[in-house]
Amino acid sequence: MTKEVFKAILKLKGDVSMLIVDHNLDLALALSDRALVLDRGRISHLGPAAPLLKDLDYRHEKLWI
Repeated sequence: MTKEVFKAILKLKGDVSMLIVDHNLDLALALSDRALVLDRGRISHLGPAAPLLKDLDYRHEKLWI
């Protein structure tokens, strides 16, 4: 089911704006142009998604994972 939903999101990408909230971080970041990270109700990151996907040290710094 998850694969089907993300395939549909990929087809719509570029045509409409979307907000993805998901536990599959790698897949969500791969589909995203920008990422917004909330930490205890505050924005701790707002910017391109690619660095969070590709740089695990940066991801650990921003997401604590």
